[in-house]
Amino acid sequence: MIRNTLLKEVEINGRDAFGKTARVVLSPIGAPGIYWNADGTDVPLDKVCITAHPYLHCLKLSHKKAELYVPEHLLGYLYAAGVDGVRISASRLPYDGCAVLFHKMIGPQLKRSGVFSCVTPTTMIEIPVCSGRSLEIHPSEETNQTRTLVYRIVVNYESIGESILEGDLDQIDIAALSHARPYGRPVLKVLSQIFGRKDQFVWFEQNEGISSQEKLEEIATHRLLDLLGALLCVTPKGTRLAGRIISPQFANHQSDMLLVEELRVPNRFI
Repeated sequence: MIRNTLLKEVEINGRDAFGKTARVVLSPIGAPGIYWNADGTDVPLDKVCITAHPYLHCLKLSHKKAELYVPEHLLGYLYAAGVDGVRISASRLPYDGCAVLFHKMIGPQLKRSGVFSCVTPTTMIEIPVCSGRSLEIHPSEETNQTRTLVYRIVVNYESIGESILEGDLDQIDIAALSHARPYGRPVLKVLSQIFGRKDQFVWFEQNEGISSQEKLEEIATHRLLDLLGALLCVTPKGTRLAGRIISPQFANHQSDMLLVEELRVPNRFI
């Protein structure tokens, strides 16, 4: 996978997921890896505590007293775009329901800086989800020079339909991944209107001339974005993961965190 670094510091401003003023600065550093500047301390992302919020359907980074909510869209973009050697400085992240803001601001400031070494799990890891389905990651059978991450993402909603997203991360459409929004659960409709965020979800309504299948494909792509954001937190510095990952219906942030725990076991990668 191609490795990219920043040409210069990037500042992104906006509103966070709760409507508060937010600002993030991404700075190029002369070392591999992604670092979060938590209260003045640069912490490698693979050493940061990451959890799934039980009610807000998002991830949270924490280090001592510092917290950062909804990092998965930024981290998923950094993973897919092959961005490395970056310090993230933020206490609140701008939020637009996806990663399009990050793509717009970071994408033009990237330069190619070689290729990543790829690591792969020593064994297959299986996280039970429900009804016999599991979130799985399988070791790569390729040599280090040809390793990549292959994915199969399934979303399925009763009475709406199913979509299966399959591909190779080396061939990902970064723009499509960045623009993909999550499913707008009915319970979110009132809150999204209060915060002015109705357009930041995919709603299954008769509008915009978009078919249900297209909406399902967008939700599956957003699920991949979330999953990559979690995986970046366990990716050894200066590398990318290789293998095959399967995300079944009903897999979510909680199952991603169980996978993260398994991947953080010592000597997990080769």
